[in-house]
Amino acid sequence: QRWLDTYAAVHCKPATLHNYTRDYRIHIEPTLGKKPLPVVSRQDVKQLIAEKRQTGLSWESVRNIIAPLREMLNHAVDDGVLAANPATRVGRFNKKPAERRDDIHPFTREELKLFLDTAHQHFPRSAPFFLTLARTGLRLGEALALQWGDIDWHGRFIEVRRTFCHRSRQLQTPKSGKSRRVDMSQQLTATLKALLVERKKETLQNGWNELPLPIF
Repeated sequence: QRWLDTYAAVHCKPATLHNYTRDYRIHIEPTLGKKPLPVVSRQDVKQLIAEKRQTGLSWESVRNIIAPLREMLNHAVDDGVLAANPATRVGRFNKKPAERRDDIHPFTREELKLFLDTAHQHFPRSAPFFLTLARTGLRLGEALALQWGDIDWHGRFIEVRRTFCHRSRQLQTPKSGKSRRVDMSQQLTATLKALLVERKKETLQNGWNELPLPIF
């Protein structure tokens, strides 16, 4: 808990801190939380992995539980509380066996056209957002965080500078921590230009002093 309060709260994004806190409270604390740190062994960590797998958690979910545990105990080693980290090199005990993954079936060109046409006809205010997702491949949070200043109309590209975190309801840096450029098609460029005209009209009609920054 001290690691969450002092390190993770300062160095991690709110969504990551939320996940770490949740996994600690639900999965780690009930099993290891009452043990003195020097008593926690590799066998304890291996047993934790086995128990979580037996409850039906996926390999990836268990891996996400062990990762912050390993980091917590690394800090305990750095602080001189532990001589060694019992959660290191336990990956092979949670190694995902070779298995067939479910196939992904993306929209065909015809299906995507039908979807966008339907959105344009029945949900015209949302249609530019769907078109942006379809033509850029942005993550949902990245698209929701777009601002008018992110668009280079002359170069016809979008600068992805931030993402919207649903849990914290805040804007954050992109998942990679770096901004990137995404090209715009002629169709998307024309659609967003038309949307900008509509937004300017709304700004005047509502008596706002300036155009709101968010595109969507």
